Amino acid sequence: MTVDHYEGGFEIPDFDPTREHFYIGQRFYTKKEASLAVKHWALHNNRALTTSRSKTWELEVRCYSYKTNNCPWRLRVTSRADDGFWTVRQWNPHHTCDGSEHNVESTQLDVNVIVDAVMHLVRSRPHFRIRLIQDEISHLFQRQISYRKAWYGKQRAMEMTYGNWEESYNKLQDFFNEVQSRNPGTQVQFRFDDLIGGVGVRRQFRSVFWSFRPCIEGFRHCPPVLVVDGTFLTEKYSGTLLMASSFDGNHNILTDDFAIVDKESIDTWVWFLHCIQELVTDRQNIGAISDRHAGLRAAMDQIGGGWVWRWCSRHYESNYNSHVKDPNMKARLKSIGKLSLTTAAFSKFHWRFAETVCYSP
Repeated sequence: MTVDHYEGGFEIPDFDPTREHFYIGQRFYTKKEASLAVKHWALHNNRALTTSRSKTWELEVRCYSYKTNNCPWRLRVTSRADDGFWTVRQWNPHHTCDGSEHNVESTQLDVNVIVDAVMHLVRSRPHFRIRLIQDEISHLFQRQISYRKAWYGKQRAMEMTYGNWEESYNKLQDFFNEVQSRNPGTQVQFRFDDLIGGVGVRRQFRSVFWSFRPCIEGFRHCPPVLVVDGTFLTEKYSGTLLMASSFDGNHNILTDDFAIVDKESIDTWVWFLHCIQELVTDRQNIGAISDRHAGLRAAMDQIGGGWVWRWCSRHYESNYNSHVKDPNMKARLKSIGKLSLTTAAFSKFHWRFAETVCYSP
């Protein structure tokens, strides 16, 4: 029997781990497939096994009690250059122990088994919740695993499918070069730090700005207003994603500009806004709307070009509501951003607003 090979994973479609025995001459394509088959068999038969010998051409597995109780259960798989398969050469299916001495989950339900179980999820929907892995393992093996173990399994599967974080950052320049070749007119700007060490000067990624050509063209037909904001990146390497958006004549949102930086600061906001002025638009007197971040406020004073900074009424409303629990005043404050108030109406509201802020407990 030749075991079918599953490309990119360790799954063995023709191997039934619920069968009572392996058999002499059974073949696998790789050492990993053979090892995974043993682990599946152990989990379904509630037996703790251990690898007693592992070489480039040989894999030997024994019962966990072979040293303490001299249990004879043994499986030996080897590879030969003449056919390239991993073939079962020796197989003793008999146990003299009761199998209760060791925990099966800790010895057999390792990260490779979890990766095999969730690889199809990673490829089809990589942002699934960790709880789904725990449910999948429970369904397949009728066993529970911790959140931490499931998380490590997902991380390994993600790396095998998409590469690791370090490789992704190293490929950023190649990625954006390809984007620019496929989307002529797309603007990209990198910043690097030069690190001096024992091997000379090494360039380390610091930040990147980009704006797609359709977005650049679209902004030419939008009002001279940009809504700028930043949000945290929450994966292995922390950072901040900066964005600038505008609105077309139908009030649809057009996100024009993006940047990945280490954090929100005066330096990063000045660099981001300068990239917009140099690479995206030369329009003057643009109105920038944002929250009250101190770094952005200071950056607006440095960039020039007649740009004007204004607070976002939604952020202002949220900050006000966190300090003053008055739903009526919150609704009135919200109306400022939606209605054109007369001078008298605004003065009346401002007086009531100031009174609330000063005298609310």
